[in-house]
Amino acid sequence: MHFHKITGLALALAPLSMAGACPAKPYQPKQPEVSSPPDVPEVTPVPYQTPTQPADAPVAPETTTKAKKHTKTKSKHHGHHKTSTGSPAEQTPSAPEETPSAPEETPSAPKETPAEPKAEPTPTGPASPPAARNTEPAAPAGPKFVGLGTRYGLDYPCTEADCWQKGSCSFTDYKLPAGIDGTTCVSEEIWDNGAHCGGCISVTYKGKTLTIMVTNRTDGKSTHLDMTPDTWSKLTNGYSGGGVNGIEWEFIECPIDTPLSIKLHGGASKYWFAASVEGAKSRTSKLEVSSDEGKTWMTTHREVFNMYILGKVLPSDSAWVRVTSIDGKVVVVKDVELSSGKVTAAAVNY
Repeated sequence: MHFHKITGLALALAPLSMAGACPAKPYQPKQPEVSSPPDVPEVTPVPYQTPTQPADAPVAPETTTKAKKHTKTKSKHHGHHKTSTGSPAEQTPSAPEETPSAPEETPSAPKETPAEPKAEPTPTGPASPPAARNTEPAAPAGPKFVGLGTRYGLDYPCTEADCWQKGSCSFTDYKLPAGIDGTTCVSEEIWDNGAHCGGCISVTYKGKTLTIMVTNRTDGKSTHLDMTPDTWSKLTNGYSGGGVNGIEWEFIECPIDTPLSIKLHGGASKYWFAASVEGAKSRTSKLEVSSDEGKTWMTTHREVFNMYILGKVLPSDSAWVRVTSIDGKVVVVKDVELSSGKVTAAAVNY
């Protein structure tokens, strides 16, 4: 007869044992009510715009619902919000031309085919043409998004770094580079095993724009950004509410001038290669390892917490690492020491 009480107690205690969520334990934010400041009309999120559409083209509004009650499951940040998806825009093809020699008849009206925008932002946008004097691949011009902005750490306020250290991006003892204003979680819907970790976002609300870095994950809609308390306060000029609709954001190149680094995870060695890329100007799409000084390369796979794993033993305690950015730029890091927690800096950045 006490089964339901025992089960409820177990579920209530379960989040205390979770790690790698947004934010990292012990902070357990409470689901805030989504609201708009009294002097600002609420703007609803819009669906993803296809790459062929101009980045600044108007987007269709969508209706929103109240934030769902907070729940926390393994590897998900609690304090998330859910909004409904807007209606897809309809695309009307032009009417077919009439051939003069054909018998006169009434052509049937072409069917309207509704466009099917993706429910999540694409990792990259269409590539921009390179400048005439630059022979390197150009950074992709990503699409812009409008969505829900929230903050976490409502019940247990955390400092900027404490909110995400040892979180889902596996950043430990990591300091934000100069020029980065704060950090955010991105949605599970676009998480892709941490593909956006370390990537930068330009986010704007009520005329205020910040450059922030992806350091963790949350749930909710694909356009949802869940920011640290410090970042949220900077963006909203100290607004005390837990969330607002209508933030605008896009992926950008990070304003980092120093070389990128390869960070070996705790417990890594030649027997278990597990690494992340830190301090990169662009997001990383591929990491490869060479045990013969670049003659041949072995491809790693990225696991859920932004760890590039090589499923084989390496012959020595050092190796070369080759990383490729989302826009095709390549950096080779020589003589990476294969030991737990070791950081090896490259000579350049993307």
